[in-house]
Amino acid sequence: MALKSFGGGERISIITPFRPKSPFARDDTVLTTVRSISRQDALFHDYAEYRMRNLKARVDRQLELIQKDRHHGGRFDVEGARAWLSEQQEYIESMLTEIFDYEN
Repeated sequence: MALKSFGGGERISIITPFRPKSPFARDDTVLTTVRSISRQDALFHDYAEYRMRNLKARVDRQLELIQKDRHHGGRFDVEGARAWLSEQQEYIESMLTEIFDYEN
């Protein structure tokens, strides 16, 4: 909450959103409040880059776990793999709901 503006008629504020530092933490980022006041092209580039970096880190980590499990002679965890894939599917689907042509 900002203090009352003195000496001027208008206050300009900048708000920085909080987002999880870890790519493995649940991320409920939405563009609802900024879509109408942002340059769509820049907003979607930033959003897609951020989310894709997280997705890449998740895929890289899952690949490491699969390779480690194979190296140690473990059985493939079908149930765990399906759960992980479903989680990534939800992550991608949430991106689909946020990225659309707002101007049209």
